[in-house]
Amino acid sequence: MINYVSKHDNQTLWDQLQYGLSADMSIDDRVRVQNMAGTLPFISQGIPFLQLGGDLLRSKSMDKNSYDAGDWFNWVDFSLTSNNWNEGLPLAENNQAQWYAIGNLFANDQTQVKGTHIAFSAAVFKEFLAIRQSSKLFRLTNAQDVIERLGFHNTGLGQTQGLIVMSIDDGTDLADLDPMLDALVVVVNGTSVEQSHTILTASNFELHNAQQTSADSVVQTASFVEGANSGTFTVPALTTAVFIKPQNGEQGPGLAADVTLSQPDVAPYGDTTIYLRGSMNNFGDNGLTESDSFSYVGNGVYSLNYELTAGTYTLKIANDDYSLVNLGFAEVQFGENSVAASADADGNISVNVATEGNYHFQLDALQDTPELTINNVLPTVNCAALADSTQSNPFNINGGGQLYVRGSHSAWGPDEAYRLPYKGNNIYQAVAEFSSDFQFKLASDDGSWTTQLWAQKEDGNIFADSLAVGVSYPVAYNDAGENNNQTSLTAGTYSFLLTLNEANPSKSNNVGSLIIQRCSP
Repeated sequence: MINYVSKHDNQTLWDQLQYGLSADMSIDDRVRVQNMAGTLPFISQGIPFLQLGGDLLRSKSMDKNSYDAGDWFNWVDFSLTSNNWNEGLPLAENNQAQWYAIGNLFANDQTQVKGTHIAFSAAVFKEFLAIRQSSKLFRLTNAQDVIERLGFHNTGLGQTQGLIVMSIDDGTDLADLDPMLDALVVVVNGTSVEQSHTILTASNFELHNAQQTSADSVVQTASFVEGANSGTFTVPALTTAVFIKPQNGEQGPGLAADVTLSQPDVAPYGDTTIYLRGSMNNFGDNGLTESDSFSYVGNGVYSLNYELTAGTYTLKIANDDYSLVNLGFAEVQFGENSVAASADADGNISVNVATEGNYHFQLDALQDTPELTINNVLPTVNCAALADSTQSNPFNINGGGQLYVRGSHSAWGPDEAYRLPYKGNNIYQAVAEFSSDFQFKLASDDGSWTTQLWAQKEDGNIFADSLAVGVSYPVAYNDAGENNNQTSLTAGTYSFLLTLNEANPSKSNNVGSLIIQRCSP
């Protein structure tokens, strides 16, 4: 088993992170992100493999492949004075397409570290070397030990995004690998705010002694609070915190790896069946059937697919006699990218269905206010249905006048295979082979990516979560900097369909929509 920090050719972790970090992130937070990412191999099972100088925030000034770059780009400064950032544009052979983006990163003063940042990073690195060395639990030697001892607790549909909560058990009923500990818990908080997570049966944990006196004063504020039959771990933003359960004399209870997975998933409404009741089925007054009922899928989430024709519908979610569940517009909140909804005169949910199709209703009943998301799900499409238009492209696109799906799948270049030809009626479509996880934007072919379009959140920011197949997302036309959309596709032929609201939009939010669909046979 080997765990390592992945890298792109010879580019260092510091350089890679600069691509994905927000342009307005402070240098102090950038260093915290680097430190947090660097801790992952130390708290993972297997043999850590790290690149030389990672503890010193080493940079190769964005050189994607520094094999022939010499000491100018490969230098490591062990005096802790410099991390070799912003030493000039890297060689053209592997980097010229990104010179503009690299120049913008160099010009951002919040990417330039000081000696104090390097010394801080080196100190945190040494602490995690000591933490890993302090317990054999970080170095399990066989698969059975990993299965029996290693547990993850922030899981399922209701998980907190950006948070890893891992435990390693060394309690009774297991061989005593570490006579000093009964269990470990590691919390990696990759979010920008403090996070707390509660684990059933967790007791008597404390912050690792190396972190109680850490060079990082922020991690010293991480805490554990014990409850009646559980314990809550609280960790600051952009921080990896290690908690230990000391073994006092004889081996005692640890923290079972399956304590979270083995807990029964109790539906919020118990055995009560809930229904979609509305004008499409006369609110169930003529009887309700299985096709009207939600299925419980776990973690507090109910789901239903329902065929709707075009039109306006009023509806609510309720049980058979409205006695236990009766959710109208005021009783729910709406999920991101849900179909727009409003309240009718009776307080019902009113939605306008623009096109006939299969609509997915999802209710997260674990939220303080249940969250309802309604999406038009069209996972497949006939990719031969739209012929290229004979008309000129009306959208003023920079460079060669064409849009491309540019991303990690195409080495970020404007590959002809991923071009979006104009189809007429302000529609653009790329049909190509895609597979696996990748980041992307719709962009012009010029090196500056002057024309950029991307799926946006309701607040106008770029949509950072993975885009789902068959779901239509609103699109912004603006400069998103180094931020990108992302998606995960099983190998196959897909359509990226962009529909603009007008022929030649100005830069703004909500200029159109984007839907990714798999091509039907």
